[in-house]
Order: sequence, then structure tokens, then C-alpha cells
Amino acid sequence: MHLPASVALCDAIEIGALQLGMGLSPENVLAEVFANSTNEGDRNLVFDAFAVATLRAEASPNGYPFDATARTLSPKVIGRAFSPYLFLLLGVSAAQRGMLSDQSFARRFRREFEDFVCWVLRRCGFLAEVLSEPRTHRGLDRSLQPALVQIAERFGEDAFLDETRFAPHDSDLDVDVVATPAVGDRAIGGWPTLLVQCATGPVQELNNKILEVSNTFCSVWGRGFNRTATLRGGATPDELLQLGPVFWRRLHDAGFVLHRMRLVNLAIRRFRRSSHARARRLPVRVRELERDLRAQIPEFAWRTGWE
Repeated sequence: MHLPASVALCDAIEIGALQLGMGLSPENVLAEVFANSTNEGDRNLVFDAFAVATLRAEASPNGYPFDATARTLSPKVIGRAFSPYLFLLLGVSAAQRGMLSDQSFARRFRREFEDFVCWVLRRCGFLAEVLSEPRTHRGLDRSLQPALVQIAERFGEDAFLDETRFAPHDSDLDVDVVATPAVGDRAIGGWPTLLVQCATGPVQELNNKILEVSNTFCSVWGRGFNRTATLRGGATPDELLQLGPVFWRRLHDAGFVLHRMRLVNLAIRRFRRSSHARARRLPVRVRELERDLRAQIPEFAWRTGWE
């Protein structure tokens, strides 16, 4: 499973437009990235990358922070408000493609991406919790079993744990984010539960991330969170609009997929005010990371880091 090179190049062009503070054309990119190459393969790759940008703009007209055509890509006026797209674009470019020499941003993004996905699900009206460690600052008990009990109580799930089903070194039961559409009735279980694995590595790892030990979370309950009422899925900061249909089919056979454009569209939707105070609140660490990544835009090696 792989993405075309045009997808990574499009990411680089977007960062280049931000860094230079100007619109870029295919000729500009050929000069900046390919040393004015006249090779037909290089030229086709650049035009393919601009086609990717137009597809992104069509997929999220209000969330995509660029004006894109087949001949130009220009940054919109973004302002200081949090940009879900920039968070994902800059984060994956630092964490996966090494465009920043400072590796602390890669480590921060791998951690905060889980909180971002959880926030997006909450904005959609779901009850959601990050089960990954560290848990304390995310509002759950540090120890796994008490944290699971808290999730069951908050979700209104009629459930109890079977302590004999835990392994000595269990940490998150192979689930990063747990979500449910509404509070249950606390008397009988069976509400649908989303079990989301967050993957910030190469896209070829996403299928395994979704599939790996997919029943572990459900296996530790003596009652509740039944496997047949759960939906396994994965979240990635990569944009998968150009993923081949065979690979897309395989991903969907594994579970639902939240990729960059879906996450952006969900994050920018307007929902009625929730009765849960923290449902709309963007995690402070996510906002701070997006702000810090923006400040690092002059340092992104976009001309070479995409390869």
C-alpha cells in the first residue's frame, strides 16, 4: 500500500507557498525543486501535484487553506484561529517526512494527534476518551483498569471487568481513542462503540494498525462492550484521496478510515452546543503545537524533504 509521489509533493508545495508567502505555479516548483528540469517525468509529477491540490480544495472548500487551480496554488489569509488542515499538514511533514530537523515536533505530533482525533469525535457529538498513555492529563486514571471503569461509567455502559483476562503489561489494549454516539441507559449494554487506532507513520502501516489485535479491548470485559457492537477504525493525518481503489477497499475491509480531509471536514462543522462542557474545547496542547508548527514554517525543508 502506498500513495503516489504527487501527494507528498503537493504537501511540500503547500508548505513552500506558506514559507515564501506567495502563490506558486508549476514553473516555480520546477525551478525550486527540480532545478528547472526538462525531464518529462518531473514535469508530469509537478502537474499531478497541482491536480492533487485541486482535488483537496474540492473535498473541503471551507477547510482547505489554499486557493488551487491546475496552474496556481496560493495560501489564503489564515489568521490566528486554529487550522485543522495546517495542524495535520505540518504535523505529518515533521513526523513522517522529516522536513524539520528538530525532532521534538515529531514526538509532540505523534502524541497530540490522538487528542486531536478525540476532539474531532467530540465535536461530532460523540462521547470520546483517549485511552493511550499518558492518561492523567487526559482526564482518566493513570492505571488501566480504573481508566476502563471510568470509560464504562461515562458511556453509560452496563459493564464490568474480568481481571483474569488482563496480561501483566497491558497498557491501552491496542486502542488509542474510544467513542460512543450517546450515553447508554446503564441497565443493558449494546450501544455502538468506536475503537480507533491513530497512525502517524507511513500509510502502508495503517491497515495493520486497524487490524492488529482488534478484539483485545472487548476481551477484558465480563459484561458489556460486546465485540459485535464495536466498530474498528483508524485515523491518519495523511490525505488518502489518491490511494488506489484496491488499497482503499482493503482498508475499508479492515474498518472505517478517518484521513486528513475527513478529519478537517468534521472539525470545521458547526454543531449545536453540547451539554458536555469539554466537548467543543480544543485541547491546549493541540492548539499550542499548531501554533508552534506555524512558527517553524520558515525551517521546513520542503524542497527536498518530501522525497
